[in-house]
Amino acid sequence: NTVAMWRIPRETFVYIPGYTLDMINTAFARAATMDYPGGSFAMMKDVFRYNFGIELDHYARVNYPGFLWIMETLGGLQLSIDCAVQDWRLKSPELDPAVEDNWEIYTLPVGRYRLRPETALWYVRSRRTTSEIDRGRRQMDVLRGMWRQIREMGLLQQADELWPVLTQVVDTDMTWTDVVPLLPLAAELDMARIARYSGSDDVHWLRTYTPDDGRQVLLPISENLLPMLEDFLTPPTANRLGRAQMRIDVIDASYYNTGLASVAADRLAWEGFAAHALEGVDEVQRKNTVIIDYTGQTKGSPLPILQQILRVDDADIIRQPDPNRTVDFRVAIGTQYNACVRSNADDDTPGDLTAEDAAADDSASAACWLQFRAGVNVRSGPGLDYTPLDMALPDDNFPVLGRSEDGGWWQVNNDGEIGWISAETTNAIALGECDDVPVVRP
Repeated sequence: NTVAMWRIPRETFVYIPGYTLDMINTAFARAATMDYPGGSFAMMKDVFRYNFGIELDHYARVNYPGFLWIMETLGGLQLSIDCAVQDWRLKSPELDPAVEDNWEIYTLPVGRYRLRPETALWYVRSRRTTSEIDRGRRQMDVLRGMWRQIREMGLLQQADELWPVLTQVVDTDMTWTDVVPLLPLAAELDMARIARYSGSDDVHWLRTYTPDDGRQVLLPISENLLPMLEDFLTPPTANRLGRAQMRIDVIDASYYNTGLASVAADRLAWEGFAAHALEGVDEVQRKNTVIIDYTGQTKGSPLPILQQILRVDDADIIRQPDPNRTVDFRVAIGTQYNACVRSNADDDTPGDLTAEDAAADDSASAACWLQFRAGVNVRSGPGLDYTPLDMALPDDNFPVLGRSEDGGWWQVNNDGEIGWISAETTNAIALGECDDVPVVRP
């Protein structure tokens, strides 16, 4: 009664049987040009068997119109956004994409939203300010969100009626007979029993260039990738399964009213915790996220793991042992909560992580963000000649989206609006992993 997802970056450089080394996203089409025995799926099966030792049973694929149809059928997608995403998009879906003026830079901030079909497609495609690996993480978020919404809408009970329609937009070799045994699992599965695997640069994937034509590709680092695939293919450990038994309430103490409690609860679910996001806000507005521990447990406590996932210091732990408790932990999300995960292996906590492992310093796994010693101008572009948009204050916490070409300005998410802050002012402090922030142009 568990599910695991692994998303392979499209630039992964693999051996394609009967051909040579190439990116994995070329294999399906390559089979047609080679007249490969058994066709495209037979080629993919051989690619996975040869390069990863994994046997594929079935395939399903959907194109952009098919994805939009699914999103429209669901009435949009309710989803937690844990990292702000910025990219170009059409100002309106009906506009001509060939006209330059029909495009705009759009930012989707951290929070809980119901995405329109076009926005959901934009979200799973975007990588302007992120990466191919991070895009894969978002795609797995969307797949989980689709399953969750399908179940909540009662569509699993209509599966026999919907199957003929669905197969008009989804290309698959699965038959209705193949699907029926999976329906009970889909109906009864707990969200905390869904795991995701993606890997990270320089740990599981080596970013390099092909010598003949200079394409950027990802080479699998076998000594690290294969252990991750073993975790992916084997049932979860008792340690991970035990997390689902912990009762965790999450409440918004930021007063931002952007769904941060749901964002945090969904983040915890990826690590096996059955967290519940409470409605409304906490009685007290908090700057730092606080965890209240009602268990009184020390040995084997999941508290260090919760601290690592939510980035909570020891000073923000409140211990209130209660033998009559109705929940084991209560999490109050503060204004400085940093939800962002960029598919960093140290931050995507593995299922067999121990409390001792979780106690290690995780500062390198944080995304880049700015805090302030004093007020700092947020400008409309990277330079003093640009108009001030706002004033960043000491209590503010701005996610960094990019940097200017000369490195002198940070591009930030200013409450859903793009802004620029000088990287040279001593009143702005860059925290987290800022060396790999992408260069962007205004």
